Amino acid sequence: MDSGSHPNRRLFSILAAVAAVLVMVALVPGSQAPSRPDSRSGSSRCRSTGRMCRSTPLSPWGMRISQVTHNTDGSKEDAFYGYNPHTDVEQLTDDTGNTKTTYGYTAYGKNDEARFTGADKPDTADPTKEPFNAYRFNSKRWDQHSGNYDMGFRDYSPG
Repeated sequence: MDSGSHPNRRLFSILAAVAAVLVMVALVPGSQAPSRPDSRSGSSRCRSTGRMCRSTPLSPWGMRISQVTHNTDGSKEDAFYGYNPHTDVEQLTDDTGNTKTTYGYTAYGKNDEARFTGADKPDTADPTKEPFNAYRFNSKRWDQHSGNYDMGFRDYSPG
């Protein structure tokens, strides 16, 4: 039996087509994705400190679709995630498709600061400024104070 007539080949191509459609639907600006209220969803709770907060709706399979920034004046600002095949966050764009920030990493997740642009470009004048987006390498939350990623079951230091 040649590989072109494998009985599961048609099933695999159908599943791939369904997955591609789901991805396209999920990335349409304005589409609603389910958001879980727990800390793993990426939702930030607004504190009574008057600071802005962010929420990150998830797709049905757990990928972050967008980041909604709730400003202190009551306005909202949307940003949409762009991923590479490794699921690293490579960019965030606004609702018109303009790039807000880009990211780059070494093979093991260390920031390649030469590839950072926009809102999260390293600022030598204010190295402690709050990051625009905390989800980066392997789509995991980056802690600017420790320089580690929260991998869910352990912290990871890219070195």
